[in-house]
Amino acid sequence: MPYSRWSQDFPYTVKNLYGFPLHGDLLCYLFCTPMNLLSLFAVLLMVTQAPVNTPQQGGEKQDHATHNADKGNPVSQPPTQPTTEFRPIFQAPKWEPRNDPSQQKAGYWKEVFGPANLPSWTLVIVGGIAGFLAWRTLNAIKRQADLMEDTAKRQLRAYICLSESAVKFTTDGKLEAQMFFRNGGQTPAYDVRSWTHPLVDNYPLGYVFKSPPPDMPRAVGVLPSQEKQIMVAPELTLPVEIIERLSTRDFAFYVFGEVDYKDIFGKRHILKYRLVFGGPAGTRTNLDSNGMRLGLLCMDTEGNEEWNEPDSQNPN
Repeated sequence: MPYSRWSQDFPYTVKNLYGFPLHGDLLCYLFCTPMNLLSLFAVLLMVTQAPVNTPQQGGEKQDHATHNADKGNPVSQPPTQPTTEFRPIFQAPKWEPRNDPSQQKAGYWKEVFGPANLPSWTLVIVGGIAGFLAWRTLNAIKRQADLMEDTAKRQLRAYICLSESAVKFTTDGKLEAQMFFRNGGQTPAYDVRSWTHPLVDNYPLGYVFKSPPPDMPRAVGVLPSQEKQIMVAPELTLPVEIIERLSTRDFAFYVFGEVDYKDIFGKRHILKYRLVFGGPAGTRTNLDSNGMRLGLLCMDTEGNEEWNEPDSQNPN
């Protein structure tokens, strides 16, 4: 029972105060009910506050005993009770103010850009400037290296060009065009493919020559550096009146074609040509060592160009 101790101690205390003992239910009713309320209040007070030592009852009893002794009443000393230290069952956590996030963030940036970090920021700025200058220097070196590489490729690659051309007149009225192509580069031309076609028509032409289909048979070979290769167009048989008409300015004999090849670096090049005999170019002829009549083929004002592969694209 919560008040069992009080029911045992209080009769002795009251006897010391008033000189006679109290027993029974009356003592429990007079003291236990108020003491229960006081005990509950004391427990609540100890839970909400720091633990404190309870006041010793011995001093109070000694005071009462001294008062009774002054009155001439015999006093007997009460047995000493061990001091009990009450500890709270639950102790509320201490309240600590939280830092404002905005103030904490401001303090962080203030510390980052504070005077103590000035040498570090100086090193960062100097390192950034040095990195930028190094990047520009490397880019300039790369551009120079690319330029040198491109120049070396241009100097070393194969260049096929038309060096000589003529149209041969036979005694039976046939015209045969002959072209000499020369590799003026320092390296061979590989996978050389060529085709040519003769034509007689009005001058100027009212249409554009088209490239032949990809499956058209072509001559394939290798043309070494500084070497020549002859290409002969199919013979074209013409009536005498058509041959005589070539001397006018509104009629001409055409030879057109292409030379497709690759250089040592694997890039593809295409030489397109269009030659003419007659028209504004005239019909100048001469005799060779065998007495064969040869006409001079000239380049037309259009249809002569070279295509260089940029990114492995097919112009056809």
